[in-house]
Amino acid sequence: MQRTIPLGDGACLGITRHRNGAWTLSYTAPGHEDITVTLADEAEARQTITLLLARAMQPEIDLGEWNQNAQGDTSGRDR
Repeated sequence: MQRTIPLGDGACLGITRHRNGAWTLSYTAPGHEDITVTLADEAEARQTITLLLARAMQPEIDLGEWNQNAQGDTSGRDR
């Protein structure tokens, strides 16, 4: 099985399920490096996709504030 999903502005997501049960996900967009991920089986594909979606839904992390705290900021702010 192979599907290509257009994402707009020339970008697309390709999904391929191989006969051996492995899955390949590929992302292409003009002006960007292609990304290809191969997953061993459906269980790994489900786990990886679930993790990626969960991370995408988390609020954005401000690493600037984190770096201050990690470097011993003792200004008394909550951490």
